[in-house]
Amino acid sequence: MSVGFRTTEGLRVRGEETHLSRSWIEQRKLACHFPGFRLVRTGSGDVAAAEGALLTGSGHLYGLRILLPRDYPHSLPKVEPVGWRARGPHVFGPDSLCLLRARQWTPDMTLAFLVAEAALWLTKYETWQRTGKWPGLEQGVVLSDELRDFVGRGLL
Repeated sequence: MSVGFRTTEGLRVRGEETHLSRSWIEQRKLACHFPGFRLVRTGSGDVAAAEGALLTGSGHLYGLRILLPRDYPHSLPKVEPVGWRARGPHVFGPDSLCLLRARQWTPDMTLAFLVAEAALWLTKYETWQRTGKWPGLEQGVVLSDELRDFVGRGLL
């Protein structure tokens, strides 16, 4: 279980770290900022995911899994709920949280950075559940007619 992070300063790969192994950097940043998260490795030792849980200010514990794409860190990982289902705005179906747009992802962002984004997302998610409004500025999203129909019927 993670309790949060002190600052966002150490959540990206810094210039002096670029010569280090990416998996070592990821493990170190998770241990420092989110000790309740661990790396999950494949049989060959490659990092495939990170798993852990976040405790929100309202006392809810949310399990999360961050799945790394094959070309990580050059593509945005998928963040999915574990043991609960995300419904409402800012989700990609029931199995992926919308934390960033793919074009916003940069290779210096880390798994710890995504966990911090997920913590912010969860706070907004709980506010949305209570009030029906997603707090903060939202990025404009153009929905297809079919997707708008699904949202309107409460299917997403």
